[in-house]
Amino acid sequence: MRAQHQALQARRPIAFVSDTACDLPDELVLQYDIKLVPTQLIVDERPYRDRLELTSAEFFQRLRAGMMPRPRSQPPRPSLTHFAMPLVQETM
Repeated sequence: MRAQHQALQARRPIAFVSDTACDLPDELVLQYDIKLVPTQLIVDERPYRDRLELTSAEFFQRLRAGMMPRPRSQPPRPSLTHFAMPLVQETM
C-alpha cells in the first residue's frame, strides 16, 4: 500500500496537445510548450497543413480573394502518430 501511495505522489510528466483548429496564440503555445497537430485545410482543391504550409495570414488573404476553403478535416493518423510517439517515449 505504501508503494502505491508513493507512486501516486510522484510527479508524472504531462504534455498539452491540441490541433491547430484551437487557434491558440503563438505566445501561449510557446509559453506552455503546447504541441500542435496541424489540421488539414483544403483551398482550391489543394490540401495544406495548417500553420505549416499555410499561415493564418495567407489563409485569410485567400479567403478575401474568393478562394473558399472546404471545411477543415481532422489531422491524418500519421500526423497524430508523428506527434504522439515522442511524447509517449518521453514519459517512459
